[in-house]
Amino acid sequence: MTLPLVSIVTPTYNSANTLGKTIESVLNQGYSQLEYIIMDGQSTDHTAQVVARYAHDPRLQFISERDSGQTQAINKGWQRARGDILAYLNADDYYELDTVQTVVTTLTEHPDIDWVHGYDRYVDLDGNPIPFNHARGEWNYEQYLRQELYISQPTVFWRREVIERFGYLREDLFAMMDLEYFLRIGRQYPGLLIPKTLATITWSRQTKTFGSQHRRLVELEEVCREYGATSFSPTVEMLWTEANLLEALRALRVADWQDLQHHLADSTCYPRHLPKALARVILSGILPASAESTLRRLLLRKNTQ
Repeated sequence: MTLPLVSIVTPTYNSANTLGKTIESVLNQGYSQLEYIIMDGQSTDHTAQVVARYAHDPRLQFISERDSGQTQAINKGWQRARGDILAYLNADDYYELDTVQTVVTTLTEHPDIDWVHGYDRYVDLDGNPIPFNHARGEWNYEQYLRQELYISQPTVFWRREVIERFGYLREDLFAMMDLEYFLRIGRQYPGLLIPKTLATITWSRQTKTFGSQHRRLVELEEVCREYGATSFSPTVEMLWTEANLLEALRALRVADWQDLQHHLADSTCYPRHLPKALARVILSGILPASAESTLRRLLLRKNTQ
């Protein structure tokens, strides 16, 4: 039997410090039919030198050209891809050793399934585990629409037919292009959960996810409401409250009174979360990133005892 070709795209821009581990996690998969495309937005750091260390591998393609951002880079990579199975992996995340083989085996055993997702784990920049209590489980469209279900982007793989049927990621979205795509696909074709850790996500204050929380949440609400959402999970309500308090604090520091008033009003949309959100904002303003990471590790140790 001919093995399916798996194409993985990594979008990157000035991510040289973490890109090497990402590359190695793909090239060390131990699966022969692999195509790896790195789409670089003309980085100004030493990204090219990092990639050059792996240039001897014929499975690797490195393209450095201007793009409009992460989403366009992914789409351009998929347009180049020849694979039967497609995925994308950000430049600060990495796969487990047998991820690709696990995905191929699962899709081969379930020819009626078009896409799969699995479990992940979070670490800080030093590789220390970070506890996150996400609601994981089998695909459920209504739960995901309300964000009561967590789907981990780097664990998602789909057949080429998905892109042929549904098109590419929306390039007008800053951060919620994966959420919108899962909703677009998942309301007709449920994904299959692989109950196994497939990827690791690096979490720090420097990541796009952390540094643009309010913008991400505004976009999340807009996308979910486009698909019919009328309410959201307590987690999203809490994050919305906290993000608006942080934005209010930023506006206060620069004496932007109109913006301050706007974000204070938005922070009261879910009043039951205000006390906890305010406490978290105060702590985040006081504690350095190293202390935050230490507290998370202590919490993880406590939870596992």
